[in-house]
Amino acid sequence: MLGLAKRVKARILLASTSEVYGDPNVHPQPESYWGSVNPIGVRACYDEGKRCAETLFFDYWRQHRLRIKVARIFNTYGPRMHPDDGRVVSNFIRQALRGEDITIYGKGDQTRSFCYVDDLIEALIRLMNTPDDFTGPITSAIRSNRASSSWPSGSSHSSARARRWSSGTFRRMTRASVNRTSRSRGRRWTGNRRSASTTG
Repeated sequence: MLGLAKRVKARILLASTSEVYGDPNVHPQPESYWGSVNPIGVRACYDEGKRCAETLFFDYWRQHRLRIKVARIFNTYGPRMHPDDGRVVSNFIRQALRGEDITIYGKGDQTRSFCYVDDLIEALIRLMNTPDDFTGPITSAIRSNRASSSWPSGSSHSSARARRWSSGTFRRMTRASVNRTSRSRGRRWTGNRRSASTTG
């Protein structure tokens, strides 16, 4: 794809991932953070594959001035999520709609940053429309996290209460405004988007 983009003089986007940071020691992760990576771990093929892709993109940018854009996509949620995909948002909403107790694994202090799918798409479009010397990487994460224990806690939820949480809190969290900032070659890109932060 990089060779094709070079040949036709196209702008090209890499949909990278938060997994490039590995098992990070910094929370949340700024784009300047290089990560803490195990190159031979069980999930290393995915992490290292994305890191390799970022390396190749920036090599093409440095050597051929290819117009690259790199976005590190964190946990994305929104309509048409599969109800059984095993992620925290879909699990919470599925259990709430069924009137079941909401399950929180472990102590509930795990943290994640989430981004609503519409905001992610808008961010990617805006990224593609930035000047050619703005390469990224940018992240789709927000700058603060909260623990899953701050979400509705599991065993005490009645069906009615769970449904109120599902229809109210979920809608509100899709409207939460956050700022994302990314630096590249001394330039700054900032956007106000709707996102949510929680744990998985």
